[in-house]
Amino acid sequence: MAKSRRKFTRPVLGDIVEIPVKNGFGYAQYINRHKVSPMYGDLIRVFKGVFDSRPTDFSRLVRKREQFQTFYPVGSAVHQGLVTIVAHEEVPERCRHLPMFKAYNQDYHTGKRTWFLWDGKRDQRIERLTAQQRRYPLLVIISHPILVERIEEGWTSADERM
Repeated sequence: MAKSRRKFTRPVLGDIVEIPVKNGFGYAQYINRHKVSPMYGDLIRVFKGVFDSRPTDFSRLVRKREQFQTFYPVGSAVHQGLVTIVAHEEVPERCRHLPMFKAYNQDYHTGKRTWFLWDGKRDQRIERLTAQQRRYPLLVIISHPILVERIEEGWTSADERM
């Protein structure tokens, strides 16, 4: 059973946050804080779907694959009341370490993207993304409106693959 936490506490790894979206709520788990490059900060895993009401048991949700992972300023969002800490669950073993990320630079004249892979310390340029690499999280820090939009649209990291 998920343990509830106060609304305005400082988030800790494992916290589940509730994100109000159109037609319900989205949920995410705070899974990592990047310490090598502090500018990235908090990593969350966003669960699939929009919910009509708050689940009573988050343990099943936590065991499922996430819709996507992204850097998002959890502490700031909690403090501003944009998201609410509603539960705490252990972070699954497979989510305890930073994943490999994909990133790109885009030539705005041609639209061509140059892709990179980033392991949390260094990046490596690649010519093309493989099918597996398309599923890697996108190396960005997203704003709250973009987080909400991606939850509502069912966006996944594989959608960002031009």
